[in-house]
Amino acid sequence: MNKVFKIPIMALAITLFFACCKKDNPKILGPEDYRVTKGNQTFGAYINGQPWVPDYSDPGNGVGPISVSIYRDGGLLPGDPISYYLWVRALKNNQAVDIYITSPIIAGRTYLNTTTGTWPSVLPLNAYGSFENFTPYKSYVTNNQVTGFVDILRVDTFQKKIEAKFEFEAISNNGEKVKVTNGYFKRNY
Repeated sequence: MNKVFKIPIMALAITLFFACCKKDNPKILGPEDYRVTKGNQTFGAYINGQPWVPDYSDPGNGVGPISVSIYRDGGLLPGDPISYYLWVRALKNNQAVDIYITSPIIAGRTYLNTTTGTWPSVLPLNAYGSFENFTPYKSYVTNNQVTGFVDILRVDTFQKKIEAKFEFEAISNNGEKVKVTNGYFKRNY
């Protein structure tokens, strides 16, 4: 009778020993693992092939790491046309990524190909992407030759909801380039 209990206990002990000693394979992280959600907004991107995670916060001034905003313009008077624009801004310690799109804001691909200055300054702004480094200051922005796109997956301008993927290449005023890939932002969905 004693042997009957020793064999299962020994088998259990060996199994537990090997289970405890087994090393887990590290998870390979993908772009979605670097997305940050704050409140009802999510943002994630890679800058020059490296994960870029927004982390800046200044709650005293109401500034968070992510701002995905759809604004309405016009329609105040009868016959006044209504237009919408989207401004996405993500902040990381010393850097920022911006995306700007004007009406129509609809599902599908929008190209980031507005020609503007190092800080978007040429009006009207239609669609651009930019990357900024604050110290030392350097600004990179898309134009009509160095471009990118935003694929809007879902949008509801009335409820100010949007989900999109994006990528773009931007250039500084001295010709240096930065590549933003695996971009994703969402608000309210």
